[in-house]
Amino acid sequence: MIRTTAGDIAPPEDGYVLAHEHVHIDLKSVRDGGGRQATVAEIEEVTLPKLERAAAAGVKLLIECTPPYVGYHPEAVHAATTAAGIALVVATGLYKDDHQPDWAHRAKEAALAEWMEGAITEGWAGGWKAGFIKLAVTDRGVTDQERKVLRAAITASKSTGAPIAVHCPVGANALVYLDEMEAAGLDADRFLQVHAHAEEDFDTHLEVLRRGGWIEYDLIGSPRFTDDFFVKLIRRVLEAGFGDRLLLSQDVCGYLVDRDPPFDMREYAYLFTDFVPRLAVSGVGAGDRDRLLRANPGRFFSLRE
Repeated sequence: MIRTTAGDIAPPEDGYVLAHEHVHIDLKSVRDGGGRQATVAEIEEVTLPKLERAAAAGVKLLIECTPPYVGYHPEAVHAATTAAGIALVVATGLYKDDHQPDWAHRAKEAALAEWMEGAITEGWAGGWKAGFIKLAVTDRGVTDQERKVLRAAITASKSTGAPIAVHCPVGANALVYLDEMEAAGLDADRFLQVHAHAEEDFDTHLEVLRRGGWIEYDLIGSPRFTDDFFVKLIRRVLEAGFGDRLLLSQDVCGYLVDRDPPFDMREYAYLFTDFVPRLAVSGVGAGDRDRLLRANPGRFFSLRE
């Protein structure tokens, strides 16, 4: 089952899943005054039309990848996605070392694990339950604090069955996280390397997959990468036989508190209205497209027994 803000649901049997998006986020460090929240009305004014267009394109479920203390706002995001007719999964966990609050630096590993477990099993104030754990690693290498948080996340994952998605554009860091998980006895199937497309060494993509982890190509539609870049990467993964552990998304940031104007010009629907037809023309069949955009995220974000 997938734990949404409206309760547990079965993975969608049709339509699409947006596996990595942000409806609301504040990328200014909480230590520098970040972690701010816009109002529900402000967020809906900017994001609801885009979410409605995504729903019209077939989106049934959206994974909100904003973790606590980075503009985390489950109430507002739930209101916007519900108004659009899209189910929502929110995260527990913590972002990079320099975005974590002081209490998390002081906390013992066991206390952090208990905090994450509580968000998944009991929920936050207001009743919102988290459906996965979102972490992030500093590009230059895993810090001691990030390693502590990872160990806490592993404990929480083992007790709840929740998957762990890690902002990890540097492939070497993804392998370090896999090492930690395997040493602690957590199945690599619970690990997702977010932003894997940013790692230039394709052999590293394959190494994560061979070890049983998942990878995600999630900046589709961004001016930083062409659609052809992603089509070629996807085809290489499929040809290598690992299409069952690849996720696709766009990392659209609907409302960015730290930006002026506070919105991303990109559309949540682009993946389906523009990119999917290009995948089809490239020779990726309907079965593989359905697997990448519905079945795979449904499997990864399901809680394990």
